[in-house]
Amino acid sequence: MGFRWPWTILLLGQQVAAHRCGKSEKTDAGGHSCGGRVDWLVQHEDLSKDEAGFRVAKEFPVECWRCGLNISSASSKSCSLQESTSDTLQLQQLQMMNCGKVQKASVQFQDVLAAKSDTWASSDQVKVWRQKSSLAGELCRESTVLLDHEEFKSAALVAMYAWSEVIMDGSQCCELLRPPYCLQAQWSWATLAVAILLGGSFLALISSLIAALTAKAPRPAARAAPRSPRPARAVPKPEPLGRTAEEIYQELLRSWMKDHSLRGLYGAAHFAESAASLFAQLYKRFGFQADNVRNQFDHLLSLWRSHCAMLADLDLEVEDEEELEEAVVNEKTLLHEALNSMHAELLEGFRAWRHRLSEELQEPLSRSSVTLCQVRWAQVPLGDWLDSESSPKHLAASLAMKHLAEVVTYLLVWGEAGNLRFMPEVIYFLTELTLGADGEPYQVEGPTSCCFLSRMIRPSYKVIFDEWYQSLEFKQVSTEDRASGVGPEEREKLPTFHTGYEAFLPPDAANYDDWNEFFANVGLLRRGMARLFESEHPKRFAVFQEFNLSKMLSSQKTKTHREVHSFWGVFASTHRIWLLHTLLFFTGLCVVAEEPKDDAETLAGHGIAVRFSGLGLLAPLHALMLMVARIYTSGPALRSSIRGIGCMCAHLSRGLLWLSPLVTYLAVRFSQGIDIDQQIIRYLLIAHGLVSVWALISLLFFANRTSDVPYQVRPRRLCRLQVVRYFFWFVVLAAKFLIAVVLFRAVFELILDLQLEPLGRATSRDVLIAWYSTVWTRDLLIWIWLWFSSFFIFCADTQLWFTVGCSLLGVAAFLSQRGCRVCHFALEDAVHELPWRFQEKVLRYAPSAKQAFAKTWNLVIHHMTKEQKINVRDSGELSYDYVMSEEPEPPVLFNRENCLERASKHYCYMSDTREWPVNKELQWRFLALSRGLGLPMPRPYRVPYVPTLTAVIPHFEEPILLQPEDLYSEAPGEARDLGHLIDYLRIKYMDEFKNLAQNFSVPGGVRNWSRYSPPQWKATCIWASMRLQTLWRTVAGICKYHDALLLLHELQGTCSGLLWHPEDTSDVFRCLVSMQLYSYSSSVQREQVNEMLERFPPNLKIAYIDHEDTDECAILHPQQRRRYYSCLIDRSCKKAKNSTSAFRLPLYRIELPGYPILSDGKADNQNHALPFSRGTITQCVDANQGAYFEQMLLLPNALGEFRWKAKRIVGFPEHITSDLGSVGDFAAGSETAFCTLLQRSYAVLGARMHYGHPDLMNKQYMMQQGGISKGTRTLNLSEDIFAGLDFVLRADGREICHKEYFHLSKGRDLGFNSVLKFFSKLSSGSGEQLLTRQMCRLGQLMSLPEVLTLYYAHAGYYLTQFLLSWVMPTVLFTWSLVLASDCDAHFAAFEPSCGRRPAPELMGRMLASIYTYALLVLVLLATALPLFMEEWLERSFKIAAQRLLKQVFTLSFLMRLGIGPSVGPRRGPPHLEGG
Repeated sequence: MGFRWPWTILLLGQQVAAHRCGKSEKTDAGGHSCGGRVDWLVQHEDLSKDEAGFRVAKEFPVECWRCGLNISSASSKSCSLQESTSDTLQLQQLQMMNCGKVQKASVQFQDVLAAKSDTWASSDQVKVWRQKSSLAGELCRESTVLLDHEEFKSAALVAMYAWSEVIMDGSQCCELLRPPYCLQAQWSWATLAVAILLGGSFLALISSLIAALTAKAPRPAARAAPRSPRPARAVPKPEPLGRTAEEIYQELLRSWMKDHSLRGLYGAAHFAESAASLFAQLYKRFGFQADNVRNQFDHLLSLWRSHCAMLADLDLEVEDEEELEEAVVNEKTLLHEALNSMHAELLEGFRAWRHRLSEELQEPLSRSSVTLCQVRWAQVPLGDWLDSESSPKHLAASLAMKHLAEVVTYLLVWGEAGNLRFMPEVIYFLTELTLGADGEPYQVEGPTSCCFLSRMIRPSYKVIFDEWYQSLEFKQVSTEDRASGVGPEEREKLPTFHTGYEAFLPPDAANYDDWNEFFANVGLLRRGMARLFESEHPKRFAVFQEFNLSKMLSSQKTKTHREVHSFWGVFASTHRIWLLHTLLFFTGLCVVAEEPKDDAETLAGHGIAVRFSGLGLLAPLHALMLMVARIYTSGPALRSSIRGIGCMCAHLSRGLLWLSPLVTYLAVRFSQGIDIDQQIIRYLLIAHGLVSVWALISLLFFANRTSDVPYQVRPRRLCRLQVVRYFFWFVVLAAKFLIAVVLFRAVFELILDLQLEPLGRATSRDVLIAWYSTVWTRDLLIWIWLWFSSFFIFCADTQLWFTVGCSLLGVAAFLSQRGCRVCHFALEDAVHELPWRFQEKVLRYAPSAKQAFAKTWNLVIHHMTKEQKINVRDSGELSYDYVMSEEPEPPVLFNRENCLERASKHYCYMSDTREWPVNKELQWRFLALSRGLGLPMPRPYRVPYVPTLTAVIPHFEEPILLQPEDLYSEAPGEARDLGHLIDYLRIKYMDEFKNLAQNFSVPGGVRNWSRYSPPQWKATCIWASMRLQTLWRTVAGICKYHDALLLLHELQGTCSGLLWHPEDTSDVFRCLVSMQLYSYSSSVQREQVNEMLERFPPNLKIAYIDHEDTDECAILHPQQRRRYYSCLIDRSCKKAKNSTSAFRLPLYRIELPGYPILSDGKADNQNHALPFSRGTITQCVDANQGAYFEQMLLLPNALGEFRWKAKRIVGFPEHITSDLGSVGDFAAGSETAFCTLLQRSYAVLGARMHYGHPDLMNKQYMMQQGGISKGTRTLNLSEDIFAGLDFVLRADGREICHKEYFHLSKGRDLGFNSVLKFFSKLSSGSGEQLLTRQMCRLGQLMSLPEVLTLYYAHAGYYLTQFLLSWVMPTVLFTWSLVLASDCDAHFAAFEPSCGRRPAPELMGRMLASIYTYALLVLVLLATALPLFMEEWLERSFKIAAQRLLKQVFTLSFLMRLGIGPSVGPRRGPPHLEGG
């Protein structure tokens, strides 16, 4: 069997003058000698001696191999010595390596053959191998002789030939002195496949970029033809106004002068007459809905009253407490001053927008005068009720009427707008058109009902509906059936979306933010509505009605930000975070990388300075990726608006800055490659360092552009807090980096031990030689994957470090709030200090503070008794005693105890002489009130000068009030087999149930549920509802504001023209429940609603959505055959006639432009109810919350947060009460840490947002940003947080803070599935957050520490959970990859390169260095430290340790492992919930 000789032999490249066959010259080869054959070929075939020797060696490889050894062919390219391999030592190493492999292969073959001689190989194979082994051995001996004669190149070449050609048949060349040492001699299809894959990916990226820049958004498929023909322009039938303007005027005037608290102020009659006549005339002239006029008039009075209260309160601001009694409120001009203040705050955004539009159009608009179609209304006469300090009275009166007209017009437009309220700049636009209108506003004869709605609002609504939805289906339900309740199967079905819109809106579909920014960008608005602005200002109101808004507001003209569901959408928002991590990661790599032992010029360069200079290349690379991300996320409207010379110059300057590190780096590397002075290289390195640092700084700290500032304002920052934020993240990232260096060192050592050459150590010649080899490609892929997995882990653990840092920062902030008096806080008896602090901070206006506190405290205990928290006997011991002495005797609870006494009772279980209540919730309530009063808090508003507050409670399908069958059922089934709910509640709240049932007389005992009477079941159902997540519990708690305000007025109220009803606080407080499905509720649910209205104070109002069927689809919408109404009911509403379900007739019934629930539910539910809110302050409350009477007494203090800074959202902590079972305790613990310690840290770090509850906010500014939540379907799945994001984005001095002296309670989900569903909803919403323009722009505008906090406190938390869930699979895959590439122990010599030790041993050592006890401690700290520290601060170390151990022993970490993979940002269907 012969040997296959390769077509070419790569030699050293040296030319040999003469041919020599050496010892083989006279060897017989087929009857002739080797030398004779060579001579014959030279003479007869006209070949050179080299060519002749090569042919003979090829034909007779065993006999004449030496004849081809000295041939140097120009075309031979199989194996050769590199030009750089000229050093004697390197040649010797190359000879030793190849011959060593030959010797080792022979030994290994013989060993295997001896062990498996019968089964391993055939006799022919053994024969061939022995011939190969003998020949290769002879070649190596010849190579050794050449070394002895100092022919080093020839010796190396012979050794390479022995291994490559003889042993490996020319398939492998061992010509490298670095790993992988041996390479394939020919191309590999695998290498070609990788090249094709990379090239195809690059072409796909370029194609998608071109498509994103040039392709237009496809229009939705045409809908099915409507049932009735659609006219070209739908004009409402001329329906006469339901009521005359005079009737409206008289009713409004009466509601002010007869019922409202403003009637007692100086000049109230004149302002009432002017406001009532203005509303009536606008109703008559513009066709606003009568109920909208009535509702907004009452809304105006509540806003006016709030501003009167806040201005009057400023007169009570005294420096000395002794001057408090002498402080007098100037009520003479209070109404006029409050009107100016209301105009300034409510219309601040409108005035700024109008100013920008006026400058763009270069015309005054309505800033100088108000036309309002020549409406005439009663003017306020001149008098002392006008503030004339800054201007004459006639000018003050004229300006006041202008302010009043603008405020009233804005409120009426806002009240009619429906879903358009999500777009505040659209409301500004319509308000401006209305203020400047002149002549006949509509082309109809006489005023018509709902004309403003149908001509000005509904066309825009149709654009919104048509952009997202195709149709709306529903069942016809009779009035009688609706009165008795409608089941879920008979409600409207969700609207049918356009094809491809079901999961999420496509990136080119317009949404609320796009349309709003179209109107906010006055330049874009002017170009888009050129015809409108070419008309005269008074005619624009009529011209606007003629527009085809579907074409004008198309996505191609209005789309400014594309919500791309891909990597680029996320990268555009978070690129600074990834740049920072990449910079730290490669810095760590440069730290652990060692210099190569030789002086070869490697890819990473030679020297530490050059190696670190490579970090500058991150700037151009990152800039390129950022440019691609911006191209993907920029909408066509934005791209068309940022053209011009200025923009081109800005782009060019940024491009030059970002490319300069690449240019300077190439200069450094080029200078190293030539013989140049080292001083010049040092200068080049300094220049490269400067431009690299500046480019990286520009990307990290100055990433924003003009288009990122849509509202012409930037966030303001306090220098003191900025220092804290930068220091916090410096410490967090420094600790992370130092630990990460250990990981990098372990990976680097693993790479060296596996004989994988680091890419940075390879030379350019190595790459050119080896790039096509599968061996080199395999080692490169393993090397890349090892570092990728390291980068993966490096990015994933930042969240853990952030959580630990927030825990420590939360403790520091907690102590800072108390003046850093650590010892005082630890040793103080806060309960003993409670009476004095309460008198000083809450009852500061009471004539007799001690008497007032005694009465207040007794009422607090009375409320606790009514809640069955304590029994009557214990309530007497906890109350003040008025019998024993003239001055009430304080309870034992307030006796002073030193720290040793408290510690001995708490830790050593000694007897308690303080009569401390047994109930755990009461203990927390006493401590929370005591600790809260020790915190700084604003001066309270003095009753009646308290701003009006509305608590908004959205409700969807949450239970209202539990029924007996919910608690106990005798029917067989799962509920009975698992036990009754009432039994579980009785065991959980044993002492509270005893207090409830102490007066029950039940045959067989109180546990004999079947013998309970209806009154007993009623009391039991209310008791159970107050301990579970029901609407009854929430309303009962929030309505305690009413009791608290009445008590505060009784104790420290003062006489004022701002009148106060002794039993009704409706002018000051409103509890507004938005029941989205009330019109579909069952008769039982409506009875429960009526019971709430009757049992709770008249402050309780219920808002709901009603509808009526109609055939006027041409006027409404071709796919909607119903009219929808936003309705409000309260206790005063009469029940409908012939109704068996207690259905109440609404107080207000305002028609909406169409089907209102266009989002995922809750945002639209809040939006339709917001016009029924009252006052300037709004509190968002969920239907699973509760409240405590003692905390409600702090309301005037909490409202004081808005005294000097109106533009703020004030957040408060929540007390989590639902900790039933281990799952409930786990969920409650997570929520407790988030609502207290973590939010406290987020506020310090500048990234606390609005989370829906129980935040207080100035409603006037929330109206100017689109409401208290966002309503784009799927995109705003986490609807509440967008109120905070928009609040920060609009900047202009706005602030979100967190205070901890005021608490509400909250229930959480208890079951595994419900907890998992809740986390999944949050993670889905967080994934969508990353794609929005709010996150994208804040990611550029906020400072770097704030961006990091915003990311890791919100969406980054869930993304990190996803990354952490993939850490272990990534590690296992890495392990498998390394093990699969390990050498075969029996034939290691045939492998290109092998590790210094077995791969399992190396991987085990590397993982042991990574997953050390330090990492375990980090994970445990990140998961347990926040809750532990908060429990320690609020309660004690003992309770904190008990709760921690409880979670450990109940295996709560398994719960986290189960939830972790599910909380990564999801892309599945959203959870449609309205509550």
